[in-house]
Amino acid sequence: FFVIGYFNISLTSLPTTFVNVFKDNLTNEEKFEQVNRIEIRQGGIVTEDFDYIAPENDSVLTLDNEDEIYQILTSDLRIYNGGRIEDNTNSVFYLFIRFEDGAEQQYKIAKEYIVVPTPNNNKIYKVLDDNNEIYDYLMSLYNE
Repeated sequence: FFVIGYFNISLTSLPTTFVNVFKDNLTNEEKFEQVNRIEIRQGGIVTEDFDYIAPENDSVLTLDNEDEIYQILTSDLRIYNGGRIEDNTNSVFYLFIRFEDGAEQQYKIAKEYIVVPTPNNNKIYKVLDDNNEIYDYLMSLYNE
């Protein structure tokens, strides 16, 4: 049992995809087709010495083009609810998914993991794919 606790392993969790997690978090009132826009903010970096480095670009990017929105939301990026995060020092992006009715979902996207805030706690999903296509896409938006 020590191994299960140390590595944060769940015997009931199976790998899933980002699109499935997004759909699972939709409420009865929210519908996939009602996403109005996605706002993106780049977060800072916390070093191994716990120093905070502010992001180079603190602007908010807004995606309101349907193709760009669906490129992110329909990602088949493989993720796992659990596992050990090896590197927590790389930059992160905050996604604010806005719906037509004013509802909102939030996600924290890093190279190795995705955090889904919930009312009771945060669900942390380890990225299983070699390349995190969502993170890479968001990074490319800020590098333009």
